[in-house]
Amino acid sequence: MAQLIPDGMIRNNCIRLCPARTITRVVDDLKASWEKASDEDPDFTRIVEAVRNQDRVFPKDLKTPVKLTISDCSLNEEVLLYRERRWVPNSEALRTRLIQEIHDSTITAHSGRDATVALVAKDVVLAGYSAFHPKLH
Repeated sequence: MAQLIPDGMIRNNCIRLCPARTITRVVDDLKASWEKASDEDPDFTRIVEAVRNQDRVFPKDLKTPVKLTISDCSLNEEVLLYRERRWVPNSEALRTRLIQEIHDSTITAHSGRDATVALVAKDVVLAGYSAFHPKLH
């Protein structure tokens, strides 16, 4: 019998509208932009250092205060994760492009605003973006 739903779209017995490979593809496509944003965001660099050093709290003097707990953060091959979701550096251009790529993906069927926010929030963290939408922080 043919499998109608690819394994990448099933998590915890629920069908995901956006397979993990979509985020992976978008991140790969944006690799140069991601690296540039990581280098240009001084807070991101300090947050990565704090996680690497296993600090108990984030630095208090960050330009954009972080309202997440550092104990929920980890590094996987130097990729900063928050609860297994990839942390996006504070770069308006990168964040906008990431959201746009997910929104326009043929796999996500050009979803609307709320569906796009839900899809993005499943795989990445846009810390400090709560003004845009509460699900993205």
